[in-house]
Amino acid sequence: MFFKKLIESCKADFFDLKPHLLETLKQGGVEASFADLDFQEEGIYFTFPDKSRVKVLFYQDKIQESAFRTQGDPLVHFRGCKEALELSSRLNACKAIIKYDNKLFLGVYSHKTQIRFFNDKPLPLCPLCKSILKGASLAEFLTM
Repeated sequence: MFFKKLIESCKADFFDLKPHLLETLKQGGVEASFADLDFQEEGIYFTFPDKSRVKVLFYQDKIQESAFRTQGDPLVHFRGCKEALELSSRLNACKAIIKYDNKLFLGVYSHKTQIRFFNDKPLPLCPLCKSILKGASLAEFLTM
Protein backbone atom coordinates (compact mmCIF):
# COMPACT_ATOMS: atom_id res chain seq x y z
CA MET A 1 0.00 0.00 0.00
CA PHE A 2 2.75 2.45 0.96
CA PHE A 3 4.69 1.65 -2.22
CA LYS A 4 1.65 2.40 -4.41
CA LYS A 5 1.02 5.69 -2.59
CA LEU A 6 4.69 6.64 -3.04
CA ILE A 7 4.44 6.03 -6.79
CA GLU A 8 1.25 8.08 -7.03
CA SER A 9 2.87 10.91 -5.06
CA CYS A 10 5.92 10.92 -7.32
CA LYS A 11 3.70 11.04 -10.42
CA ALA A 12 1.84 14.02 -8.97
CA ASP A 13 5.12 15.85 -8.29
CA PHE A 14 6.49 15.04 -11.78
CA PHE A 15 9.32 12.97 -10.34
CA ASP A 16 10.40 10.24 -12.77
CA LEU A 17 10.67 6.97 -10.86
CA LYS A 18 11.45 4.81 -13.88
CA PRO A 19 15.29 5.05 -13.75
CA HIS A 20 15.28 4.32 -10.02
CA LEU A 21 12.90 1.36 -10.36
CA LEU A 22 14.90 -0.02 -13.27
CA GLU A 23 18.12 0.20 -11.23
CA THR A 24 16.39 -1.53 -8.30
CA LEU A 25 15.17 -4.31 -10.60
CA LYS A 26 18.71 -4.84 -11.88
CA GLN A 27 20.51 -4.65 -8.53
CA GLY A 28 18.36 -6.71 -6.18
CA GLY A 29 14.88 -6.94 -7.53
CA VAL A 30 11.50 -5.81 -6.28
CA GLU A 31 9.23 -7.78 -3.98
CA ALA A 32 6.45 -9.07 -6.20
CA SER A 33 3.77 -7.87 -3.79
CA PHE A 34 4.95 -4.30 -4.49
CA ALA A 35 5.16 -4.75 -8.26
CA ASP A 36 2.63 -4.42 -11.05
CA LEU A 37 3.38 -7.69 -12.86
CA ASP A 38 1.68 -8.95 -16.00
CA PHE A 39 2.01 -12.70 -16.65
CA GLN A 40 1.82 -13.33 -20.38
CA GLU A 41 2.64 -16.36 -22.50
CA GLU A 42 5.53 -14.44 -24.13
CA GLY A 43 6.99 -13.14 -20.85
CA ILE A 44 6.49 -11.68 -17.38
CA TYR A 45 6.37 -7.89 -17.50
CA PHE A 46 6.99 -5.28 -14.82
CA THR A 47 4.91 -2.16 -15.49
CA PHE A 48 6.44 1.22 -14.63
CA PRO A 49 4.33 4.21 -13.46
CA ASP A 50 4.46 5.64 -17.01
CA LYS A 51 2.87 2.37 -18.26
CA SER A 52 6.00 1.23 -20.11
CA ARG A 53 7.02 -2.39 -19.47
CA VAL A 54 10.13 -4.52 -19.17
CA LYS A 55 10.56 -8.31 -19.07
CA VAL A 56 11.63 -9.71 -15.71
CA LEU A 57 12.50 -12.98 -14.04
CA PHE A 58 10.15 -14.18 -11.30
CA TYR A 59 11.12 -16.55 -8.52
CA GLN A 60 10.59 -17.47 -4.89
CA ASP A 61 13.43 -15.80 -2.99
CA LYS A 62 12.39 -17.10 0.45
CA ILE A 63 11.81 -20.78 1.10
CA GLN A 64 11.11 -22.82 4.20
CA GLU A 65 13.87 -25.24 5.19
CA SER A 66 11.59 -28.28 4.99
CA ALA A 67 10.55 -27.40 1.42
CA PHE A 68 14.17 -26.66 0.51
CA ARG A 69 15.23 -30.11 1.73
CA THR A 70 12.42 -32.01 0.01
CA GLN A 71 11.91 -29.98 -3.19
CA GLY A 72 15.33 -28.42 -3.69
CA ASP A 73 15.95 -25.05 -5.28
CA PRO A 74 12.96 -22.99 -6.43
CA LEU A 75 12.54 -22.52 -10.17
CA VAL A 76 13.09 -19.27 -12.05
CA HIS A 77 10.19 -18.24 -14.31
CA PHE A 78 10.25 -15.81 -17.22
CA ARG A 79 6.83 -16.37 -18.79
CA GLY A 80 3.30 -16.85 -17.52
CA CYS A 81 3.37 -20.64 -17.27
CA LYS A 82 0.95 -22.53 -15.01
CA GLU A 83 3.46 -22.83 -12.16
CA ALA A 84 4.37 -19.12 -12.31
CA LEU A 85 0.69 -18.20 -12.11
CA GLU A 86 0.21 -20.49 -9.09
CA LEU A 87 3.32 -19.02 -7.45
CA SER A 88 2.07 -15.47 -8.13
CA SER A 89 -0.88 -16.09 -5.82
CA ARG A 90 1.68 -16.34 -2.98
CA LEU A 91 3.47 -13.09 -3.77
CA ASN A 92 4.76 -12.55 -0.24
CA ALA A 93 7.83 -14.72 -0.90
CA CYS A 94 8.53 -13.84 -4.53
CA LYS A 95 10.70 -11.36 -6.34
CA ALA A 96 10.80 -9.76 -9.79
CA ILE A 97 14.32 -9.07 -11.03
CA ILE A 98 16.28 -8.31 -14.19
CA LYS A 99 19.32 -10.60 -14.35
CA TYR A 100 20.86 -11.98 -17.50
CA ASP A 101 22.07 -15.09 -15.73
CA ASN A 102 20.14 -17.12 -13.22
CA LYS A 103 22.45 -16.46 -10.24
CA LEU A 104 20.09 -15.09 -7.63
CA PHE A 105 19.65 -14.50 -3.91
CA LEU A 106 17.89 -17.24 -1.92
CA GLY A 107 16.99 -17.16 1.78
CA VAL A 108 16.21 -20.40 3.63
CA TYR A 109 13.95 -19.99 6.66
CA SER A 110 12.93 -22.04 9.65
CA HIS A 111 9.58 -20.54 10.63
CA LYS A 112 10.32 -16.79 10.47
CA THR A 113 14.05 -16.98 11.11
CA GLN A 114 16.50 -16.97 8.25
CA ILE A 115 18.94 -19.81 8.88
CA ARG A 116 20.85 -19.75 5.60
CA PHE A 117 21.22 -17.55 2.58
CA PHE A 118 22.91 -17.84 -0.79
CA ASN A 119 24.13 -14.94 -2.90
CA ASP A 120 24.52 -15.56 -6.62
CA LYS A 121 23.07 -19.07 -6.35
CA PRO A 122 22.45 -20.59 -9.79
CA LEU A 123 18.75 -21.48 -9.67
CA PRO A 124 17.24 -23.82 -12.27
CA LEU A 125 15.02 -22.44 -15.03
CA CYS A 126 11.43 -23.67 -15.14
CA PRO A 127 11.18 -26.41 -17.82
CA LEU A 128 7.84 -24.99 -19.05
CA CYS A 129 9.32 -21.52 -19.44
CA LYS A 130 12.55 -22.87 -20.94
CA SER A 131 10.62 -24.48 -23.79
CA ILE A 132 10.00 -21.09 -25.46
CA LEU A 133 13.66 -20.04 -25.54
CA LYS A 134 14.17 -21.99 -28.81
CA GLY A 135 17.95 -21.77 -28.69
CA ALA A 136 18.07 -18.15 -27.50
CA SER A 137 19.91 -17.26 -24.32
CA LEU A 138 18.12 -15.86 -21.30
CA ALA A 139 19.72 -12.46 -21.93
CA GLU A 140 18.47 -12.46 -25.53
CA PHE A 141 14.96 -13.40 -24.41
CA LEU A 142 14.78 -10.66 -21.76
CA THR A 143 15.93 -7.97 -24.20
CA MET A 144 13.56 -9.00 -27.06
